[in-house]
Amino acid sequence: MNCILLINFCRQYRCIDTKIQKLFYSFLFILVISMSCNDLADQKFSVYNFNAVPETTDDNIKGIKLNFEIGAAKNIENTCYVQFQLVDSMQNVVYLSDSVYILQPQWELKQTEEKQIFAFEHFIPFNEVNLPQGNYSLLFRAIVKDEITDFGPTTGTPVQISVPQFFNYENQQFTLQLKNLTPLSDELLVNMQFSLQFLYPQIKNSVSNKAYRFYYLDFELRDFISNKLLNSDTSVTSMYELKASDSVQYLVTAIPLYHFNKPKGKHKVKIAAVVYDYKHEKQIAQLFNEVIEVDIPQFYKIDFDVLFLEADKSKLFDFSLAFGNSMFKNKKEKGYPDLFYRVNAFNEILYESEIITNSYTGPTGINSFYTINNKELMFTVYDFDLLKQNEVLGTFPIPFTSDEFVYTPDTLIQKNIKTLIKVKKEKCN
Repeated sequence: MNCILLINFCRQYRCIDTKIQKLFYSFLFILVISMSCNDLADQKFSVYNFNAVPETTDDNIKGIKLNFEIGAAKNIENTCYVQFQLVDSMQNVVYLSDSVYILQPQWELKQTEEKQIFAFEHFIPFNEVNLPQGNYSLLFRAIVKDEITDFGPTTGTPVQISVPQFFNYENQQFTLQLKNLTPLSDELLVNMQFSLQFLYPQIKNSVSNKAYRFYYLDFELRDFISNKLLNSDTSVTSMYELKASDSVQYLVTAIPLYHFNKPKGKHKVKIAAVVYDYKHEKQIAQLFNEVIEVDIPQFYKIDFDVLFLEADKSKLFDFSLAFGNSMFKNKKEKGYPDLFYRVNAFNEILYESEIITNSYTGPTGINSFYTINNKELMFTVYDFDLLKQNEVLGTFPIPFTSDEFVYTPDTLIQKNIKTLIKVKKEKCN
């Protein structure tokens, strides 16, 4: 209001001297900014009706649930951003919320003459609080900012918490019992039982960093005599996820026998299971080291190179419409195909490509895979359909003319498809 009076005064009594006039307007500008800053400084936020109760979530995360209100001394005109923190008696921040909440005028729940009120519910996992096991008297504070102004923390509200024992991710202890190793024709089935010292709800910061719920499990294959690593070129790796409950967990994995890098015949080899961190960098534990005998078959490596793949552009292909969770199976439309292909040896799928959606051009590039099957390959191109059987657009047999060969036919053409491929087959052990 004072600013408006000054401006009206300036308009009514214009200064003749332009230098004096410029100085006056400069002074007026500074005065207006100062008044605006004073207005912002008058804005304060406070916490009301604070209630804290211990809670355990459905996935066994222990923490404390807070219900409270934040009141603004004046009606807010700009969007404000809020984070919550816990501080100890030395004013050290021991918890800061990951989530940033938003205050906007239209979100108000009730209006009083003194303040504008916003209601909140916030859960603090104990494994995100930077404190060791024990009972603590802390202060809860809200940090409120807008795009320009940091309004500072609210006055601390006392809260009592009891932090249980938590463990660091790297200190996980695995105990493994090997149930059995089952050699099959082209792979080795490994059946294991894990016992874990602690589960992910007991790991510090496993809520904000969900990667702390995962480990890599590698199988290292070594020569029985020389102890040389046999699978150094390509590790046998699987991602292992901790559970929220049940410290005894099971894993069955299959190790393709071509990873042993041994010639055809029977061989004694060592197999070890090694656990790494989620970055696949730091070794956490070695779980077992067994000697087994495996009968390695003859493996063939297939390099399958699709140079060109195109559907008939004069044709519109069927597709089914799907909207959300409702699928209208009887609603059929016409449009571009969704091309992909498979390489089979009899009923064994050796390779399946990605799907290229809404395009007459299919996936191309070279891919390598292994097989013990020394029979004819089948290269089949499909139009993917979500609701019904995939439509076969073309099937091309690839004869195994010998143990090792390179197959480079001319462009292959069938009714709905045209393709150019190059196939190389060779013994790899």
